Amino acid sequence: MEGKEESKPREDQERESGQRIKLLQKDLSTLVTNTQIACDAKMVLQRRLRAKAQAKRLAVLENDSTSSQEKSDEILKGKSENFTNPKAISEDLQKALKKQQELYSAIIHDKKAIINDLLQALKFQDDNYASTLRKNTEEINVMIARMEDQIKLMTKVYREELAQIESRHRQEISILLTKDKEELDRELKRLWDEELERLNERKKKLEEYKREVHEIGQESNYVFNALDYERCSRILAQERQQKKNTNSNLPLKMKKHLYTEKQEVLLTTLKNIKGRINREAREIEKLKNIYIDHQKKFAKQSIALTDYTQHIEKHERIKNQVRHFAAADARRFEEVWLMIEEEVKHLAQRALAIDSVISQQLYGSPESQTDLNLLLLSSPFRPWKTRTEIVQTELQLVESPAESHVENLDTTGSTEEELVFTDSGPEWEDEKLNEEMQDELRELLCNEMDFLMEAKILKLLAPLVTEEQTGVKLGSILYTLGIDEKDLPKLTDFLVRYKDQQNELTGESHRASVTSTSLDLIHPNHVLCALKSFLEQQSFRSSSAQELSRLWLAHARDSSKDAAYWNSLGNIIPEERVKLWDSTLRTLKQYHTVLTDISELIKEQECLKKGNTGLRLKIDSYLKK
Repeated sequence: MEGKEESKPREDQERESGQRIKLLQKDLSTLVTNTQIACDAKMVLQRRLRAKAQAKRLAVLENDSTSSQEKSDEILKGKSENFTNPKAISEDLQKALKKQQELYSAIIHDKKAIINDLLQALKFQDDNYASTLRKNTEEINVMIARMEDQIKLMTKVYREELAQIESRHRQEISILLTKDKEELDRELKRLWDEELERLNERKKKLEEYKREVHEIGQESNYVFNALDYERCSRILAQERQQKKNTNSNLPLKMKKHLYTEKQEVLLTTLKNIKGRINREAREIEKLKNIYIDHQKKFAKQSIALTDYTQHIEKHERIKNQVRHFAAADARRFEEVWLMIEEEVKHLAQRALAIDSVISQQLYGSPESQTDLNLLLLSSPFRPWKTRTEIVQTELQLVESPAESHVENLDTTGSTEEELVFTDSGPEWEDEKLNEEMQDELRELLCNEMDFLMEAKILKLLAPLVTEEQTGVKLGSILYTLGIDEKDLPKLTDFLVRYKDQQNELTGESHRASVTSTSLDLIHPNHVLCALKSFLEQQSFRSSSAQELSRLWLAHARDSSKDAAYWNSLGNIIPEERVKLWDSTLRTLKQYHTVLTDISELIKEQECLKKGNTGLRLKIDSYLKK
C-alpha cells in the first residue's frame, strides 16, 4: 500500500510535466503556423495592390493613346484639307500650321504629364518597396527574438524537468536506503534478541536436564541398592532355609511386591525420557518454522534489492544518455558556431572590400580598416577537452614538492620520453607479476590517487573490507582517468619499469625481484609522474572513435562574451562610415535623378528638332511649288 501511495504522486508529477511540455510544443507550432498565415496574407495584399496599380496604369495609357490618336487624326485631316488645296491662301496656311503646332504641343504636354505620373508612381512603388523591406526585416528580427525566447524557454523547461526527475530519483533512492537500513537493523536486533533468549532457555533447560539426570542417577542408585539388598536378603533367606529345614520358601506376595516396585521405577524413567524426546522434537519444529519464516523474509528482501539494482541501472543509463546527448549537442554547437563564424567572416570581408572601393573611388584615399584576423582571434569559443586532459591538469596541480626530486632526475640527461611503453618488449613478454605484487600495486595506486574521488564515496566505502574498497576505488580511478580495465596489467608493468628506469638514471641497483614489496618496485612519491607519462603515451596511442566518444566530457561554456564578440563582428564598419555611406547614397540618387531628367530633355529636344526639320522641309517644298 505504501509503494502504491508513493507511486501515485510520482505518476501525477510525470503526467503534469508531460502536459506542460506538450502545451509548450503546441504554442510553438501555433506560433509557426500563425507566422506562415500572416506572411501569406501580406503576399496576397501586395499582389492585389500591384494588380490595381497595373490596371490603373493600363487605363491611363489607353486614354492617352485614344486622345493622341484623335489629335493625330485631326492633324492629318487639317493637313489634307489645307495643304492639298491649291486655292488656299497663305493666311489660311499660317493658321493651319499654328493649329497643328498647338495640337503637337498639346500631345507633347499630355505625354509629359503621363511620363511624370508614371515616374511618381514608380517612385511611390520604390518607396513602398523599401518600407516593406524595412518592415519585413523588423518583423523577421522580432520573430527571431520570439523563437529564441521560445527555445530558451523550452531548454529551461527541459532542464527543470530533468532536475526534478533526478531529485525525485535521488529522494526515492535515499528513502529506499534508509528503509532498508532500518529494516535490516530491526531484523538484526530481533534476531539477536531471539538468539539471546534461545541461549538463555537452553542454559535453563541444560541446568534442568543436569538436575534431572542427577535425580535419576540417585534414584537408580537407590534402586540398585534395593535390588542388592533384596538379593542379599534372598541369599540369606536361602541359607536360612537351607540351615533350617523347617522354614519354607519366601512368600509369593513378597516377591510380587518387589517386582512391581522395580517395574514402576523403570516406567517412571521411561516416561521422563519420552518427555524429554517430545520437548526436543517440539523445539526442533519451532526452529524449522523460524527458519522457513527467515527464508521468506530474505527472499522478499532479495526481490527488493533486485528492484533497487534495476532502478540504479536505469538511472545510470539515463545519465549515460544525458552525457551522450550533451556531447552531441556540444559537437553540433561547435559545427554551427564555426559555420556561422565563417559566413560572418565572409560578409565582413566583403563589407570591408566595398568600403575600401567606395573610399578609393569617391574620396580618393582608402580608410584605415580593422584587422579581421585579430578580431577573429578574440573568439570566445574554445575546443572541448577530454577527460584525460582534465585529469592531467589536475595531476599537475596536485603534485607535491616531494616530486621535485623526480623532476631533477629527469633533467640529468634523459627525459621521460625514454620510458616509452611497448606492448611487445623482449624483456617483458615472458615476465608476469604475481597476484600478491599486483594487489600491492593496486592498493598503492588507490591510496595515492584517492584525491580524484569524492569525499561522499570515500565515506560510503569506509565500512567495507579492504579488498572491496580497493576494487571500488580502482574502478572509479580507472574510469576517471579514462583507462580501460584490460590496460591494467600494462599499467602495473609500466610502474615497475618506471622504477627500473629511475634506478638506471640515478645509478642504483637493478630491478627488484618478483617477491619484493611494492615500495621496492616504485616509491609512492613517483606514482603521479609515472601515471602522467602513462596517460600521455596512452593518449598518443588511442585512435578509436569509440574511446574518444567515451572520454568526451561536456563542460559548461562561458557565454558572457558571445554577445560582445558578435556585436564587434556586426559593427566592423563604424557608425560614422555607415552614415557617410547613407549621405553618399542620397547624393548619388539625386545626381542620378538630375541626369535622367537631362537625358529625357535631350531626347525631347532631339525629337523636336526632327519635327522642326520635317516641317521646314515641307514648308520649303510648298513654297517652291
